[in-house]
Amino acid sequence: MVYNFQTRKARVEFGETAIAGGYYYGSAIQRVDATTAFINGGCYTTCDAPHPHFYFSSPKLKVVANDKFFLDPLIWYVDDVPVFALPLGMY
Repeated sequence: MVYNFQTRKARVEFGETAIAGGYYYGSAIQRVDATTAFINGGCYTTCDAPHPHFYFSSPKLKVVANDKFFLDPLIWYVDDVPVFALPLGMY
C-alpha cells in the first residue's frame, strides 16, 4: 500500500474492499478521495463467499461509495464463465 499524506491519495496492489453491501476487488486500487476509487482489473459482487459465485468484471472500474459503480466494458460472470457482455460502459 502506498499513501500520500499531502494529497490524501492511496494505491493498493491486489486489494479487496466492502462498500454498501457489495464487494469490489482488483489488481490495483487507487483511492482518489474519501468516496471514489479506481480499480484496474476490477470485479464487483454482492456474493460474500471467499470465491464469488457471480460477479461483474471490467478492466476499468470506478466506485463511488454509497452511490454508483461504473464498468467499461461490462462482463457478467457466473461460476467464472462469462455469461453476458456489453462493449460499452455501464453504471
